[in-house]
Amino acid sequence: MNTFQAAIYGIIHGFVEFLPVSAEAHDAFLATILSWPIPEGIFAGSLSLGAFLTLLVYFRHDWASIFSSLLQLIFLRKKPQALDEHMPFFILITTLPTVAVYFILKEYQAFLQPSTELVILSLVVFSFPLWLAHYFSRQNKKIYDWSIKDCFVLGLFQLLLFVPGAGRHAAVFTGALFLNYRKDEAAKFIFFTYAPITFLETYLLLKPIDWQSESAAHGLSWMSFSVATATTFFFGLIVLNAFLKGIQKKNFNGIVYYRVLIAIGLGVTYWLKTTA
Repeated sequence: MNTFQAAIYGIIHGFVEFLPVSAEAHDAFLATILSWPIPEGIFAGSLSLGAFLTLLVYFRHDWASIFSSLLQLIFLRKKPQALDEHMPFFILITTLPTVAVYFILKEYQAFLQPSTELVILSLVVFSFPLWLAHYFSRQNKKIYDWSIKDCFVLGLFQLLLFVPGAGRHAAVFTGALFLNYRKDEAAKFIFFTYAPITFLETYLLLKPIDWQSESAAHGLSWMSFSVATATTFFFGLIVLNAFLKGIQKKNFNGIVYYRVLIAIGLGVTYWLKTTA
């Protein structure tokens, strides 16, 4: 993976990582149309690191408040009352099913590996529930209405991130809308719950790295590694900020149409490549 490829992948990831459009689909599309390698291993870890840093920096004030509240609960032995005091437990309940299932499925590597056909199918199939949930949702709940039951239900929807092409956030937004939460209120909590998952993913992908080596991995220089992380972080901040500010004013129809178009584009490109 050269530096130019790393920069392009980083830019694409920065744009799509925090949108319900499936980063895997864009990886597959880019790799298919340009005959590039699909991000995996340590290079995928560099992209994941950029995404995690985006969440860490963008929500830095929220993390400080949540962490401070958690420390008060631990050392002062208080009962959680304010939202920030409940938030660590809500995040834990939502992310626990995903973490548990990951460690159960990690032995089955074939299940976790995306295929172009599955990505195309998932892009289309999981667009319909997102549209349906948005159309019928009353969106009358706010972030203060979160409950343990809602968090657990959202955690079950989050398990769909294991299906390549479904989209990391599409499934969770679908669940939140079915639970009648406002899109803007749900989005912030969804990104809160995504942070520990991204951290775990980054840790596991970068665990084999030798930080004293002359290169990050075979065929991946430290320059390419750094560029991928930096571009994902920079463009992720821009997109995340724009998405959170405009999400309540717009519906998800554009997202659904875009997912279908990407599926068609990927399907046509894949067919042309395989029949050439």
